[in-house]
Amino acid sequence: MKIIGGLTASLLLGCISVCHSQTGYIAGQPSIDCTKARNTVALILCSGPEGARADWDLNPASWALYFAIDEAQRPMVDADQQAWRQSLDAICALPRQLTQQEQAQQLMAQTMGRMILGPRVVLPGQQPITQGHVNCVVNAYHARAAMLRSKLTGDALAESRLSPEPHVQIQQALFEKGFLRADQIGSGTYDGEFGPITRSAIKQFQQSVSASPSGFLSGDQWTALLERPGEREARAARLAAEAKAKQETLAAQEGAEARARQDAVIAAERKAAQAAEEAKRKQEEEDRRLEAEAEAAKQWRLRVDEARVKGLQYADKADFKWSLSETDNPMTDDKDYTVTSVQPNGKGAVAFIDGTCQKPGRVSFVATLQDASDFKSSLGLPDFDRGYIAGNKRVNDDAPFPVRFPTQKFRNSILASTLTSLSATESIETTWRVLAQIESSRGTIIVQILMFNANVQKLLIACGRQYENAINRGGLVDAPISRQ
Repeated sequence: MKIIGGLTASLLLGCISVCHSQTGYIAGQPSIDCTKARNTVALILCSGPEGARADWDLNPASWALYFAIDEAQRPMVDADQQAWRQSLDAICALPRQLTQQEQAQQLMAQTMGRMILGPRVVLPGQQPITQGHVNCVVNAYHARAAMLRSKLTGDALAESRLSPEPHVQIQQALFEKGFLRADQIGSGTYDGEFGPITRSAIKQFQQSVSASPSGFLSGDQWTALLERPGEREARAARLAAEAKAKQETLAAQEGAEARARQDAVIAAERKAAQAAEEAKRKQEEEDRRLEAEAEAAKQWRLRVDEARVKGLQYADKADFKWSLSETDNPMTDDKDYTVTSVQPNGKGAVAFIDGTCQKPGRVSFVATLQDASDFKSSLGLPDFDRGYIAGNKRVNDDAPFPVRFPTQKFRNSILASTLTSLSATESIETTWRVLAQIESSRGTIIVQILMFNANVQKLLIACGRQYENAINRGGLVDAPISRQ
């Protein structure tokens, strides 16, 4: 959730039909959400570090000028910014990005052309974005930022020159001191943009220290804002003590010089002793930390090895088979994989299990429970309650424990398990089986998920590759599934 809010954000940043909001500042990326970039300027800003730097050069200058002028002049600034942005397409001769409908029409035209004129006919496609286009847009952004800063002075000019990291630091301090509310920043992310909400918070802080609410922090106000409780008093006390010591030293300089030198020697010796003791303590802490990490890594490796051995044995002895299917996904150029297993309980009920990749970084196994004699008839599930089915679950050799399985689209379709490389209880690396037990009108159903079945392993590996590809395309932050 953007802290800045406001209806003029897209105009000020010069990204009319360019950007979409993102949840917070990400180092090395522009202020826009690159996963939703659709037009040429947005794609250029997201193409690399030079695009991100150009965006963050213009961003603070735009906001600073907007709030430095009278409110009556802001519509003219908006209009000027919009006109400048729209002029980039012509000035830089930027290729227009085809919509999905246009791409489909082009493909159809090319197909028809080849059918009529022969297979060698080639229709013009999407014009590529060249380095020349990138250079033109980046230079235009920097030039625009310099022009806007030429209209600023004082604290507003100083703010416009800040990188996004200090902006984020100020926003975090405003939140910690209560000038930004939790409902304004969502999950606690800071976007580095000083829009209306952040600007209002700065004014509230300035009023709290009896300063004029200009909306732009002076150097002293910035220092005061970032100080922790007690630091301001400590700094004032330290300065006062230093001033007093200086006066006393000047008044009795002749008699104090020798004593000062002696005190300096003693202080240096004490400081050296304290530094040696502190270095020893830190080294001991580091040694303990490294030993603990090594032991944890060893235990984790043992758990992973144990899971592999038990998982392969368990999968080899299992009565139920798993099949693997794949389909092409034209949206991502990846393949989507699904593993399935049919597991009857021998008493008239059957579980159909589907395992699929779920983003971000998860594999989900959904079991649909049916009456084996008539799939159209509802299978009695006495422990159903408000979208959940009560049952028991068992992971590896751990003791079974009660759990409420969430139902999916249908009442008898339950989420048997979701496994992720980040989970503490059901990790991809250390889980070799998951059992889900449900009581039904046709007896007990036990869903068996075999993590080391050959086809399930193929699904896990494919999911890991898909997720790595998604990370390379940008927009995902979780660790990918990995089991090689």
